[in-house]
Amino acid sequence: MSTSAPIIAATDHSHPAERAVARAAAIAQHHHVPLETLHATSSDPVAEILDRARSTVASLVVMGAVGAGNAKDFLSTSVSAKVLRRSISPVLIVRSPPEVGYQRVCVLVDFSPASRTAIRAARYAAPMAHIVLCHALGLSAAATQTQFGMTDPILTRHHDNRRAAVHEKLEILATKCGLEAGQYDVLIHDGSVMEVIEGPLADVNVDLVVSAKHGQGRLTELILGSITRQVLAKTVTDVLVVTDES
Repeated sequence: MSTSAPIIAATDHSHPAERAVARAAAIAQHHHVPLETLHATSSDPVAEILDRARSTVASLVVMGAVGAGNAKDFLSTSVSAKVLRRSISPVLIVRSPPEVGYQRVCVLVDFSPASRTAIRAARYAAPMAHIVLCHALGLSAAATQTQFGMTDPILTRHHDNRRAAVHEKLEILATKCGLEAGQYDVLIHDGSVMEVIEGPLADVNVDLVVSAKHGQGRLTELILGSITRQVLAKTVTDVLVVTDES
C-alpha cells in the first residue's frame, strides 16, 4: 500500500456514499494525498471503480454500505461488496457518520503476511486511533477439561503456554509495525473470531474493524473469506478489508 497514492471515494450521491466521501476527504487531508471522487457512469460500475483503483495504484478505496438494508443483500448484491471481493487496494466500507476520526480500531490478526498489511492500513485510515490487536485461539470452552468435565492441569498449562506464546508474537508484530507502548492493546480470546466480535470486542467500543482476505482467485471473489463475511454481516462498525497483495 502506497501512502502517497490517491484515495478513491466511489459515490452514487446516496446518503451512505456521501458519508464515505466525507470520511475519505478527512483521511486524504490528514495525509496530504489527492482525493478522487468517482461517480461511475458506465454499465459496469464495479469494473470502472476497480480499473481506476488499479491505474492510480490507489492507497485506499472508500465506499458507503449502499444496499446494506440487511447483511445478506449487502454481501450478495451491492456494488461495494463486489468491489470488496475483487480489489487489490484496501477497501474501507463506511457505515457510521464521519464527524470525528476513528478513536479505537480492532485489527484481526491471524499472523499471515496480510496481518502486517492490516496494521499498516489501520494506521493509515485511523492515524489517531488506539489499536487493539486481536487474535482468536479457536478453542472450545472445554479445551482444558478431561472427558469427565474436570479441569486437567496439564491441558491448562498447555493452554496458558499457548496464550503466552501468542501474546509474545503479537508484541513482536506490533514492534515490527512501528507501534509503541501505549498505542495499542492486545486481546487474545479462547474462542472464535465471531465470539470475539459478539462478546469482548463489543465492550471496548471500537469504531473500525480491520480484516484480511487472502489472494485474488475466483474462489476468493465468490466467497470473500468466511471471517470477512462474518465481520461484515455481524458488525455495525465501519470495516476495512485488505489483501496479501495490498
